[in-house]
Amino acid sequence: MENSPKITWVNHAGYILSYNNINVLVDPWIKGTSFNNGWNLLTESFFPKNLIDNIDYLWISHEHPDHFSPSNLKLLNNDRIRVLFQKTNDKRVVNFLKKKNFKVIEIDNYEKFELSDKFKIMLIKNDQIDSLSIFEVGDKTIINTNDCVLDKKKLNKIKKKTFIQKSDILFTQFSYASWIGNPKNRILRKEASNEKLDQIKSQIQFFKPKVTIPFASYIYFCHEENRYMNDEITNIEKVKDVIEENNSKPIFLYPGSSYEINNNKNTFESDFLKYKKDFLNINSKEFIKTKTINFEELKLNSENYLKKIKSKNGSSIMYTIYLISVLSNFFFKKDFFGFSNTKIHLSDINKFIEFDWIKGLRVINEDKFDYDVQISSESLNYIFLYEWGIGSLMINGRGNYDSEYKRWKFNRIFSLGQINSTGKTLLKKIFEKIMLKKNISLENYESSFFNQFK
Repeated sequence: MENSPKITWVNHAGYILSYNNINVLVDPWIKGTSFNNGWNLLTESFFPKNLIDNIDYLWISHEHPDHFSPSNLKLLNNDRIRVLFQKTNDKRVVNFLKKKNFKVIEIDNYEKFELSDKFKIMLIKNDQIDSLSIFEVGDKTIINTNDCVLDKKKLNKIKKKTFIQKSDILFTQFSYASWIGNPKNRILRKEASNEKLDQIKSQIQFFKPKVTIPFASYIYFCHEENRYMNDEITNIEKVKDVIEENNSKPIFLYPGSSYEINNNKNTFESDFLKYKKDFLNINSKEFIKTKTINFEELKLNSENYLKKIKSKNGSSIMYTIYLISVLSNFFFKKDFFGFSNTKIHLSDINKFIEFDWIKGLRVINEDKFDYDVQISSESLNYIFLYEWGIGSLMINGRGNYDSEYKRWKFNRIFSLGQINSTGKTLLKKIFEKIMLKKNISLENYESSFFNQFK
């Protein structure tokens, strides 16, 4: 007799999907902070050894560290587990996993892979690094959209290629997951939360799930620099209401809870109430404090950063792009390219500094200093130490900006390191932009998984 498909909740976006003695672990983030001490888990994870020892497959949706935490992979049995991952050109995740002795199965876009004759997975790529999954488990269809932003065009393409008319379970994100405004801009975060509710509604109306499981948002902004970002985390009461209003059953699973799809009559109301309490108690948690880096160390690390990106991209190319940006700024009073310079207020050591590709990092002594960003020395140091560091700052909310233009300008000048972290160069990106007409948005590269390698 076949077993009922079963979901065992681990935490955040992580769970184990079990069916007929096959156990698939999804996106485990078990412990520790993510995005340079910007996020922490709302509650403790459930991941006992007897659960770990029986995992057969691991599906990783994408390389953000709250879905793929390299440090947490040490908890797994890499001799037993086979990893399912989308086929990519750079193969960074795949190569990393193979070095850790994991067996990796690369799955093409819209390819259906059989774990058994009644247990199948289809992966669908979304933008630069994301992917969603459609599991066929017995006669059940389980859809996991994780962090994918799906507009009508993308949803219609999915329907055209998969012929999906309805589903049994939908996993969907329910709160914002990146920097949304300065402390005084609470209204922006409220709007972002409402957008997530609209996203849930849109996905339910499209996939028509019998059950919707909100997930991938059980975090809080855990640093003293970004704790204000917790003020408009999407209210789970509203999440529950939106799901019910759209004729789906909401189920909130707390770490350690199990849901048997065919047999479980539990409403999981107690799990919902636990989460409700956890969200209400965020402000009582201990927040991480800033670690101050002295300017001499910053200066040294900035020099090493410049040497690295110049060796990868070429000094002459960087100088040419820099000069074009400077001329744009001179003639039009605005840098339309974003590579001239950036001005920074280091809040913890109260220094005003400037950075560009030619002169590097230096202190500016001006009576009226119009800076682009206010951040701590620790955050700037992280950017210099790790090529992908600017991506982490974009997500973790540990910066204040006077305008979107200034935020763009600050992010832009450090985007080259982020691009290099993906294995590409400035020249290749320019070629893609001009010849291939690709959209080179820094947001598409937000914080690669390498931000865990410290």
